[in-house]
Order: sequence, then structure tokens, then C-alpha cells
Amino acid sequence: MTAPSIEDDLLNVAAHALGVAREDLTLQSGNHSVGTWDSLGHVTLVDAVEEAFSVSFPATEIVGFETLQDIHDAVLRHRAGG
Repeated sequence: MTAPSIEDDLLNVAAHALGVAREDLTLQSGNHSVGTWDSLGHVTLVDAVEEAFSVSFPATEIVGFETLQDIHDAVLRHRAGG
């Protein structure tokens, strides 16, 4: 899966997990700009991303996710083995 494919897949997963339209999201979308990205939405989103991309994030990393770009970068790191 290439980075553009991961970006598109992430936006689709996030839209579904957060219950918003895909076209309303960009990598700059975050917990301050998406109304449904509250604490429960955060857990739902992270769970959906971990399942979709077969990755597992440590809690210390999860609490730092504020935008979809943060999550995108983490997916890339974890898939690269870092």
C-alpha cells in the first residue's frame, strides 16, 4: 500500500468511524475541527484504524493523536517497522 493509498483509505476509515462525510475530511482534520471526534470518537477512530491497517499503537502515542495527519504518519511508521 503506497502513501497516497494509505491516505485515501485512512480518510475513508475515519469518515466511517466518526460518522461524517468523506469529503468533509482532510489530513488536517482533527479533534478540534470534527464535532464527533470527542473522547469516544477518538477511541472508535483509533480502533478502526488499527483494525484496517493491521497496526497497534501504544497508549502513549494514541493520546498524542490530534489530527488525521498524526494518525497517517503513525501508520506509516508502524508499517515500516518503526
